[in-house]
Amino acid sequence: NRSMEGHFQLEKVGFDVYSYGVGTQIRLPGPGGQEVFDFGTPYQTIKDTLVSGGHAQWFRQRGLLAMLDRNISIKEGPERWQEMESSEIAKLDVVFCFEGRVFDLLIEDLEGREPQEFEPIHVLNLEVKDNADEAAIAGQICLELCKLLQKYAKNLEDKLPVAVEEIRVHQTN
Repeated sequence: NRSMEGHFQLEKVGFDVYSYGVGTQIRLPGPGGQEVFDFGTPYQTIKDTLVSGGHAQWFRQRGLLAMLDRNISIKEGPERWQEMESSEIAKLDVVFCFEGRVFDLLIEDLEGREPQEFEPIHVLNLEVKDNADEAAIAGQICLELCKLLQKYAKNLEDKLPVAVEEIRVHQTN
């Protein structure tokens, strides 16, 4: 939810953006416990499965169907970070995580990969509660930060802390 909202906000204004999960499966809340899907399962299939289980109203009331509709409009299905080729990761400049646990798993994956020749990847964590309202706010913060990072692109390593501080100050005012 959080990474896809960030993806949605950034893509809407033309940023080249990708979104990934780091877990072993996709887990959504359900009326009888978690609904579990494999990475790569199309979002439309996930939505159809939830709706056909007889609890469409339950999922609608909790915003899960709207979330899946948003995701369907963005890409085919959820992708797993750990399945990315290192050559693809090497093309990334900045990676956002929206939870400390995700940040830790992503860093662990990066550290476990074979060394590659590429520029530094800047990995940032925004600690965000996993709900639609908080995800929307985090998506806007992510967008503001990306606009600043784009402005500082030629000197990103030095200016990244400046950009983060600008956003932090702006958010507290």
